[in-house]
Amino acid sequence: MLMKRVLAGMSAAALAAVCFAIPASAANKLTDYVYPTDENEEMNKAYYSIGGMGFFMNRSWSWNQSDWVTITEDGKIALEYRISPALADTTMSGKGTLGSMGIMINNLPEDNYPYEIAVEEAKFVDEDGNETVFDSVKTITEAEKHPEGGFRIVIRGDDEVDEATGEIKQAATPEAAGWEEEGAFNGGTLYITVDLTPGSEDSGDSSADDTSSAADESKADESSKADESSKADESSKTSDTSSKTESKAPAASSSAAATATASSKAASPAASSAASDNTADSPEAGAAASIALGIAAVAAASIVVIKKRR
Repeated sequence: MLMKRVLAGMSAAALAAVCFAIPASAANKLTDYVYPTDENEEMNKAYYSIGGMGFFMNRSWSWNQSDWVTITEDGKIALEYRISPALADTTMSGKGTLGSMGIMINNLPEDNYPYEIAVEEAKFVDEDGNETVFDSVKTITEAEKHPEGGFRIVIRGDDEVDEATGEIKQAATPEAAGWEEEGAFNGGTLYITVDLTPGSEDSGDSSADDTSSAADESKADESSKADESSKADESSKTSDTSSKTESKAPAASSSAAATATASSKAASPAASSAASDNTADSPEAGAAASIALGIAAVAAASIVVIKKRR
Protein backbone atom coordinates (compact mmCIF):
# COMPACT_ATOMS: atom_id res chain seq x y z
CA MET A 1 0.00 0.00 0.00
CA LEU A 2 2.83 2.34 0.93
CA MET A 3 4.62 1.57 -2.36
CA LYS A 4 1.46 2.44 -4.33
CA ARG A 5 1.29 5.82 -2.58
CA VAL A 6 4.95 6.52 -3.33
CA LEU A 7 4.51 5.65 -7.02
CA ALA A 8 1.37 7.81 -7.23
CA GLY A 9 3.26 10.73 -5.71
CA MET A 10 6.15 10.29 -8.15
CA SER A 11 3.71 10.15 -11.08
CA ALA A 12 2.02 13.37 -9.94
CA ALA A 13 5.38 15.10 -9.55
CA ALA A 14 6.48 13.99 -13.02
CA LEU A 15 3.21 15.23 -14.54
CA ALA A 16 3.59 18.59 -12.81
CA ALA A 17 7.15 18.92 -14.11
CA VAL A 18 5.98 18.25 -17.66
CA CYS A 19 3.20 20.81 -17.34
CA PHE A 20 5.56 23.50 -16.06
CA ALA A 21 8.02 22.70 -18.84
CA ILE A 22 5.46 23.75 -21.49
CA PRO A 23 6.36 27.29 -22.64
CA ALA A 24 3.82 30.01 -21.85
CA SER A 25 4.16 31.52 -25.34
CA ALA A 26 5.05 30.17 -28.76
CA ALA A 27 6.26 33.59 -29.95
CA ASN A 28 9.79 33.95 -31.32
CA LYS A 29 12.54 36.27 -30.16
CA LEU A 30 13.52 38.81 -32.81
CA THR A 31 17.20 38.61 -31.88
CA ASP A 32 17.25 34.92 -32.78
CA TYR A 33 17.04 36.04 -36.42
CA VAL A 34 18.32 39.62 -36.75
CA TYR A 35 20.36 41.75 -34.37
CA PRO A 36 22.74 44.71 -34.28
CA THR A 37 26.31 43.52 -34.87
CA ASP A 38 29.64 44.66 -36.26
CA GLU A 39 30.63 41.14 -37.33
CA ASN A 40 27.63 40.21 -39.50
CA GLU A 41 26.73 43.01 -41.90
CA GLU A 42 23.67 41.21 -43.27
CA MET A 43 22.15 40.68 -39.83
CA ASN A 44 22.93 44.26 -38.84
CA LYS A 45 21.32 45.68 -41.99
CA ALA A 46 18.21 43.51 -41.61
CA TYR A 47 17.86 44.61 -37.98
CA TYR A 48 18.07 48.33 -38.69
CA SER A 49 15.68 48.08 -41.66
CA ILE A 50 12.88 47.40 -39.13
CA GLY A 51 10.77 50.43 -38.34
CA GLY A 52 7.26 51.76 -38.04
CA MET A 53 4.91 54.67 -38.69
CA GLY A 54 1.68 55.93 -37.25
CA PHE A 55 -1.55 55.98 -39.23
CA PHE A 56 -4.94 57.65 -38.93
CA MET A 57 -8.29 57.49 -40.74
CA ASN A 58 -11.44 59.42 -39.92
CA ARG A 59 -14.92 58.13 -40.78
CA SER A 60 -14.43 59.06 -44.40
CA TRP A 61 -11.62 56.48 -44.37
CA SER A 62 -8.96 58.64 -45.99
CA TRP A 63 -5.48 57.34 -45.13
CA ASN A 64 -2.90 59.46 -43.29
CA GLN A 65 0.46 58.42 -41.90
CA SER A 66 3.38 59.78 -39.90
CA ASP A 67 7.10 59.86 -40.63
CA TRP A 68 9.14 56.66 -40.45
CA VAL A 69 10.45 55.74 -36.99
CA THR A 70 13.49 53.44 -36.90
CA ILE A 71 14.26 50.73 -34.39
CA THR A 72 16.82 51.63 -31.72
CA GLU A 73 19.84 49.57 -30.70
CA ASP A 74 17.92 48.30 -27.67
CA GLY A 75 15.05 47.12 -29.89
CA LYS A 76 12.42 49.81 -29.32
CA ILE A 77 10.21 51.83 -31.64
CA ALA A 78 8.87 55.01 -30.04
CA LEU A 79 6.12 56.77 -31.99
CA GLU A 80 4.85 60.30 -31.36
CA TYR A 81 2.27 61.15 -34.00
CA ARG A 82 0.31 64.39 -34.00
CA ILE A 83 -3.12 64.11 -35.66
CA SER A 84 -4.28 67.61 -36.58
CA PRO A 85 -7.92 68.71 -36.16
CA ALA A 86 -8.05 69.18 -39.95
CA LEU A 87 -7.47 65.44 -40.44
CA ALA A 88 -10.15 64.48 -37.93
CA ASP A 89 -12.68 67.04 -39.20
CA THR A 90 -12.32 67.85 -42.90
CA THR A 91 -15.28 70.24 -42.78
CA MET A 92 -13.79 72.27 -39.90
CA SER A 93 -17.18 72.18 -38.19
CA GLY A 94 -15.82 70.89 -34.88
CA LYS A 95 -17.44 67.49 -35.45
CA GLY A 96 -14.42 65.27 -35.96
CA THR A 97 -14.54 61.48 -35.79
CA LEU A 98 -12.20 58.51 -35.40
CA GLY A 99 -12.16 55.70 -37.91
CA SER A 100 -8.93 54.07 -36.72
CA MET A 101 -5.42 55.01 -35.69
CA GLY A 102 -2.33 53.22 -34.45
CA ILE A 103 1.09 52.02 -35.53
CA MET A 104 2.29 49.54 -38.13
CA ILE A 105 5.72 47.93 -37.89
CA ASN A 106 7.32 46.66 -41.09
CA ASN A 107 10.30 44.58 -42.23
CA LEU A 108 10.19 42.00 -39.47
CA PRO A 109 11.50 38.65 -40.81
CA GLU A 110 8.44 37.33 -42.65
CA ASP A 111 8.85 33.65 -41.89
CA ASN A 112 9.10 33.88 -38.12
CA TYR A 113 5.86 35.47 -36.92
CA PRO A 114 4.69 35.84 -34.17
CA TYR A 115 7.32 37.75 -32.17
CA GLU A 116 7.58 38.52 -28.47
CA ILE A 117 6.93 42.20 -27.77
CA ALA A 118 6.05 44.52 -24.91
CA VAL A 119 4.00 47.70 -25.31
CA GLU A 120 5.59 50.09 -22.85
CA GLU A 121 3.43 53.12 -23.65
CA ALA A 122 0.09 53.61 -25.36
CA LYS A 123 -1.83 56.85 -24.82
CA PHE A 124 -3.57 59.71 -26.60
CA VAL A 125 -3.53 63.36 -25.52
CA ASP A 126 -6.24 65.47 -27.18
CA GLU A 127 -6.01 69.13 -28.19
CA ASP A 128 -7.33 70.20 -24.78
CA GLY A 129 -4.65 68.21 -22.93
CA ASN A 130 -6.94 65.38 -21.79
CA GLU A 131 -5.01 62.09 -21.61
CA THR A 132 -6.37 58.62 -22.36
CA VAL A 133 -4.20 55.60 -21.52
CA PHE A 134 -4.91 52.48 -23.57
CA ASP A 135 -4.36 49.78 -20.95
CA SER A 136 -5.91 47.18 -23.24
CA VAL A 137 -3.21 47.89 -25.85
CA LYS A 138 -0.48 47.55 -23.23
CA THR A 139 -1.53 43.94 -22.62
CA ILE A 140 -0.40 42.90 -26.13
CA THR A 141 2.59 40.55 -25.86
CA GLU A 142 2.80 39.04 -29.36
CA ALA A 143 3.26 40.62 -32.79
CA GLU A 144 0.96 38.76 -35.19
CA LYS A 145 1.25 39.30 -38.92
CA HIS A 146 -1.52 41.59 -40.21
CA PRO A 147 -3.46 40.47 -43.33
CA GLU A 148 -2.29 43.62 -45.13
CA GLY A 149 1.33 43.14 -44.13
CA GLY A 150 3.58 43.80 -41.15
CA PHE A 151 2.39 44.03 -37.56
CA ARG A 152 -0.25 46.58 -36.59
CA ILE A 153 -1.72 47.94 -33.38
CA VAL A 154 -5.14 49.32 -34.32
CA ILE A 155 -7.22 51.62 -32.08
CA ARG A 156 -10.90 51.97 -32.99
CA GLY A 157 -14.04 53.37 -31.38
CA ASP A 158 -16.20 50.51 -32.70
CA ASP A 159 -15.81 46.99 -34.09
CA GLU A 160 -14.78 46.51 -37.71
CA VAL A 161 -17.25 43.95 -39.06
CA ASP A 162 -17.07 42.00 -42.31
CA GLU A 163 -20.29 42.92 -44.10
CA ALA A 164 -20.42 39.65 -46.00
CA THR A 165 -19.89 37.25 -43.11
CA GLY A 166 -20.71 39.38 -40.07
CA GLU A 167 -17.34 38.41 -38.58
CA ILE A 168 -15.50 40.92 -36.40
CA LYS A 169 -12.28 41.71 -38.24
CA GLN A 170 -10.99 44.24 -35.71
CA ALA A 171 -12.42 44.65 -32.22
CA ALA A 172 -13.04 48.09 -30.73
CA THR A 173 -10.59 49.50 -28.20
CA PRO A 174 -12.49 49.82 -24.88
CA GLU A 175 -10.85 53.11 -23.91
CA ALA A 176 -11.86 54.68 -27.26
CA ALA A 177 -15.52 53.65 -27.16
CA GLY A 178 -17.76 56.27 -28.82
CA TRP A 179 -14.93 58.14 -30.55
CA GLU A 180 -16.44 57.26 -33.92
CA GLU A 181 -19.41 59.55 -33.21
CA GLU A 182 -19.46 63.07 -34.66
CA GLY A 183 -17.68 65.60 -32.49
CA ALA A 184 -16.07 62.93 -30.29
CA PHE A 185 -12.60 63.14 -31.82
CA ASN A 186 -10.92 66.38 -32.90
CA GLY A 187 -7.23 65.62 -33.07
CA GLY A 188 -4.35 65.32 -30.63
CA THR A 189 -1.11 63.34 -30.23
CA LEU A 190 -0.74 59.56 -30.20
CA TYR A 191 2.13 58.02 -28.20
CA ILE A 192 3.08 54.35 -28.64
CA THR A 193 6.33 52.67 -27.63
CA VAL A 194 6.89 49.04 -28.60
CA ASP A 195 9.81 46.95 -27.31
CA LEU A 196 10.63 44.28 -29.89
CA THR A 197 13.31 42.65 -27.71
CA PRO A 198 11.68 42.46 -24.27
CA GLY A 199 13.88 41.06 -21.54
CA SER A 200 17.19 42.05 -23.14
CA GLU A 201 17.68 44.98 -20.78
CA ASP A 202 16.32 42.96 -17.87
CA SER A 203 19.00 40.34 -18.48
CA GLY A 204 21.66 43.04 -18.15
CA ASP A 205 20.08 44.30 -14.98
CA SER A 206 19.82 40.71 -13.82
CA SER A 207 23.57 40.22 -14.21
CA ALA A 208 24.14 43.37 -12.21
CA ASP A 209 21.69 42.12 -9.62
CA ASP A 210 23.47 38.76 -9.58
CA THR A 211 26.81 40.54 -9.01
CA SER A 212 25.27 42.61 -6.26
CA SER A 213 23.67 39.51 -4.79
CA ALA A 214 26.99 37.66 -4.89
CA ALA A 215 28.67 40.57 -3.15
CA ASP A 216 25.93 40.63 -0.51
CA GLU A 217 26.28 36.88 -0.01
CA SER A 218 30.05 37.25 0.33
CA LYS A 219 29.56 39.96 2.94
CA ALA A 220 27.02 37.79 4.70
CA ASP A 221 29.48 34.89 4.74
CA GLU A 222 32.24 37.10 6.12
CA SER A 223 29.88 38.47 8.72
CA SER A 224 28.78 34.95 9.60
CA LYS A 225 32.39 33.79 9.93
CA ALA A 226 33.20 36.81 12.08
CA ASP A 227 30.20 36.08 14.29
CA GLU A 228 31.21 32.42 14.58
CA SER A 229 34.79 33.40 15.45
CA SER A 230 33.52 35.90 18.00
CA LYS A 231 31.20 33.29 19.48
CA ALA A 232 34.06 30.77 19.61
CA ASP A 233 36.27 33.31 21.43
CA GLU A 234 33.48 34.11 23.85
CA SER A 235 32.84 30.39 24.36
CA SER A 236 36.55 29.84 25.02
CA LYS A 237 36.67 32.71 27.50
CA THR A 238 33.53 31.44 29.18
CA SER A 239 34.99 27.94 29.33
CA ASP A 240 38.26 29.25 30.87
CA THR A 241 36.36 31.34 33.40
CA SER A 242 34.17 28.38 34.26
CA SER A 243 37.25 26.18 34.64
CA LYS A 244 38.86 28.66 36.96
CA THR A 245 35.69 28.96 38.95
CA GLU A 246 35.41 25.19 39.22
CA SER A 247 39.05 24.87 40.35
CA LYS A 248 38.35 27.38 43.08
CA ALA A 249 35.15 25.63 44.14
CA PRO A 250 36.81 22.77 46.15
CA ALA A 251 38.86 25.27 48.16
CA ALA A 252 35.72 27.23 48.85
CA SER A 253 33.94 24.03 49.89
CA SER A 254 36.86 23.03 52.12
CA SER A 255 36.91 26.44 53.68
CA ALA A 256 33.17 26.27 54.23
CA ALA A 257 33.51 22.79 55.80
CA ALA A 258 36.27 23.99 58.07
CA THR A 259 34.21 26.98 59.05
CA ALA A 260 31.22 24.72 59.70
CA THR A 261 33.37 22.35 61.84
CA ALA A 262 34.84 25.21 63.80
CA SER A 263 31.40 26.63 64.29
CA SER A 264 30.17 23.22 65.46
CA LYS A 265 33.02 22.91 67.98
CA ALA A 266 32.56 26.41 69.19
CA ALA A 267 28.85 25.95 69.45
CA SER A 268 28.92 22.62 71.43
CA PRO A 269 30.12 23.99 74.83
CA ALA A 270 27.78 26.86 74.52
CA ALA A 271 24.95 24.47 73.73
CA SER A 272 25.84 22.21 76.74
CA SER A 273 26.15 25.22 78.95
CA ALA A 274 22.86 26.52 77.70
CA ALA A 275 21.25 23.12 78.38
CA SER A 276 22.71 23.03 81.90
CA ASP A 277 21.61 26.53 82.53
CA ASN A 278 18.14 25.66 81.36
CA THR A 279 18.02 22.60 83.70
CA ALA A 280 19.28 24.59 86.68
CA ASP A 281 16.89 27.40 86.03
CA SER A 282 13.87 25.03 86.06
CA PRO A 283 12.58 24.21 89.67
CA GLU A 284 10.58 21.19 88.49
CA ALA A 285 13.61 19.72 86.79
CA GLY A 286 15.71 20.23 89.98
CA ALA A 287 13.14 18.51 92.24
CA ALA A 288 12.90 15.54 89.93
CA ALA A 289 16.65 15.21 89.91
CA SER A 290 16.78 15.28 93.75
CA ILE A 291 14.13 12.56 94.06
CA ALA A 292 15.99 10.38 91.59
CA LEU A 293 19.22 10.75 93.55
CA GLY A 294 17.44 9.91 96.82
CA ILE A 295 15.93 6.72 95.41
CA ALA A 296 19.33 5.67 94.07
CA ALA A 297 20.94 6.23 97.51
CA VAL A 298 18.27 4.17 99.34
CA ALA A 299 18.69 1.32 96.87
CA ALA A 300 22.46 1.33 97.36
CA ALA A 301 22.09 1.25 101.19
CA SER A 302 19.68 -1.69 100.99
CA ILE A 303 22.17 -3.64 98.86
CA VAL A 304 24.92 -3.00 101.44
CA VAL A 305 22.69 -4.20 104.36
CA ILE A 306 21.73 -7.38 102.49
CA LYS A 307 25.35 -8.18 101.82
CA LYS A 308 26.32 -7.70 105.48
CA ARG A 309 23.54 -10.05 106.66
CA ARG A 310 24.72 -12.72 104.32
